[in-house]
Amino acid sequence: MPRALEYRFDKNNYFIQLGIDQPIVPKRIRQKADMLGYLPKPETHISVVVTSNSKALMEHVYANEDANTLANEILTLFNSFPWEYELLDIYLLQERQYRETHDRPAHIRRTIIQMVTLPDLPMFYERIVALSGANLTLPVPHVTLFSWSDYEPMMVQGIGLSSSEDLLANTRGEI
Repeated sequence: MPRALEYRFDKNNYFIQLGIDQPIVPKRIRQKADMLGYLPKPETHISVVVTSNSKALMEHVYANEDANTLANEILTLFNSFPWEYELLDIYLLQERQYRETHDRPAHIRRTIIQMVTLPDLPMFYERIVALSGANLTLPVPHVTLFSWSDYEPMMVQGIGLSSSEDLLANTRGEI
């Protein structure tokens, strides 16, 4: 199994990601993306902690008496795993609608994702929950290959899948 090339821990928003090599995308998937007007993602990663999980983790860290020590313990835990992964031959169309916020209009985002096996993920979540006390949901590992939005600044953004419920709610079919 290949290993992640880069471990990313953004302490500003508590996003935790694994940088990986750009997957070889089958012709049928590229053709579908072209037909739909999707753009290739400019970088490739597997999200370990994002969106609602990131927010919950950040809130627990900041509420801790020694937030810096806890943040460093989380980083040490993240770096302690080998983070091997396997790309699966499963490609899903995803769509999520976003409400208007103070800094952006309501919009739609669509993606094509490739499912991934990430054996270290369950153990990492078990340990990070025990360490932080945060209530986190186990995400479904995947790589976002292509994206689209009706709001131009979000054209190459993913949709933030933090759980199997997110995956199911936003899946529009398999390619």
